[in-house]
Amino acid sequence: MTAEFWDDPAMRDALRNRHLGQIIRAWRTHPQHGRQAVSQNIVAAWMGITQAQLSRIETGGPVVHLDRLTEWAKALRIPPHLLWFTLPTNDSSNSPEAPSRSELHDPGRTAPAETRYPDHDRHQALRSRVLNYRWDGPAEPMPLTQDDAVNRRAVLYGLMGTAGAAGSSSLAAHLEALRRGLDDRLSGDVVDSADVDEWERVTDQYAHDVGLLSAGRVLPQLATDLEDVQASLRSVSGKQRTDLAHACSRLSALIAITLLNLDEVQMARRYWRTATRAADQTSDLRLRALIRGRRAVFSLYDQRSASTVLALADEAIEVAPGIACTGTVSAHAARSQALALLGDHRAALDALDETFKVFARLPDATVSDRSSQWGWSEQRLRHVESHVHSYAGRTHDAARAQNVALSLYPAQAYQGPAQIELHRAVSMIVAGDPSEGARHTVRTVSGLPAHVRDDALVRRTAVLALDAIPAGAAKLPAVSQARDLLALPIGPS
Repeated sequence: MTAEFWDDPAMRDALRNRHLGQIIRAWRTHPQHGRQAVSQNIVAAWMGITQAQLSRIETGGPVVHLDRLTEWAKALRIPPHLLWFTLPTNDSSNSPEAPSRSELHDPGRTAPAETRYPDHDRHQALRSRVLNYRWDGPAEPMPLTQDDAVNRRAVLYGLMGTAGAAGSSSLAAHLEALRRGLDDRLSGDVVDSADVDEWERVTDQYAHDVGLLSAGRVLPQLATDLEDVQASLRSVSGKQRTDLAHACSRLSALIAITLLNLDEVQMARRYWRTATRAADQTSDLRLRALIRGRRAVFSLYDQRSASTVLALADEAIEVAPGIACTGTVSAHAARSQALALLGDHRAALDALDETFKVFARLPDATVSDRSSQWGWSEQRLRHVESHVHSYAGRTHDAARAQNVALSLYPAQAYQGPAQIELHRAVSMIVAGDPSEGARHTVRTVSGLPAHVRDDALVRRTAVLALDAIPAGAAKLPAVSQARDLLALPIGPS
């Protein structure tokens, strides 16, 4: 690489940030490679890692392990004087030369011997087809055979970037085209088969990621996999198509949740509708209730009226009568919280009692799942209890539920614990101390890590907390400061 290559503005910024992932991205998208960037898929294959690993390197936190920094800096031939660490001098001559763009696009090119990984040769033919595949829009399926299904995710995980660049100008446009394509597939004829078990495993993993990892990190990967399963949907028939619609429903619901976390409310609602439609193409009553019940819960935070939340919750309960599952317990939980927001505290407590009764009948696997969107453990129950008692002014009961909930959340969770603290703010406000409630709201939101501070679910919970402040206290200095710092309008949202 010439000296001018490293003087590109994006490359200079990445080097200044001392973030190797950003350097790799600047390397891939460098103008010297031509109008089209080198895809993650191609660079990952050359470096001997999966695209998913490369995506995490580019978008995650800075790499701190010296051996990895050294290996990848040498692979990219970054001039030593530009690095913030010292390269070993005893084996620098053995580092591979960064390939040219033409070499990267050569599907027959193998990874350097020292970076070859298990099953590299078996994956090579699959990579060859992927690297030569031309993107023609989300309706075109990837040309993969069923034998490739087990390796599909590792090789195709990054195609969203390529697809988005060729087919739309923004992630939002790409997501909308993807959703419409999925609707078309749900209505279309099918002729072939697909690996539905793999997609169930994929959705289960994402169900643990959503709400724990930042939405901006999860959404591109979710969209990539939904794009792939969408293409497979028209290639199967009978029971396999129904099973694949099951996976489509759950992936669409997870995208809806993630979009809401990003404050993309309208698009989230459209994805909820698609998730419901896909669920209704199966005979699984628990799935139908799951999608509707989770939608009711998240509708508490998408600026819908409480009466709309109640209607969604009732629908979830009606679709699986007498069944204790995540969907029905979520629906009862949404009912109790919506009634609390409406100020009907007697009805909210009755609905909370129903939530406890359904919770007592849940399967052990559902109750023991503390980190998945499909689980419903005691931490969720205490969260609902905290909400209802806080708005009802039952300070002692609310505090007890809050303390139990906080003790049960996984260490990496941020949304739930933040919402519990915002329930504490509501308790202070309802107990007659709006100033301290406002200050606690500010402390909670500003105390979050920077990368999740703008999480829309947390922000919306903060809006609801401040909306509990009586009109006569709206101009108190602490309240005004809270609204200013959180960029929230004065009055009901």
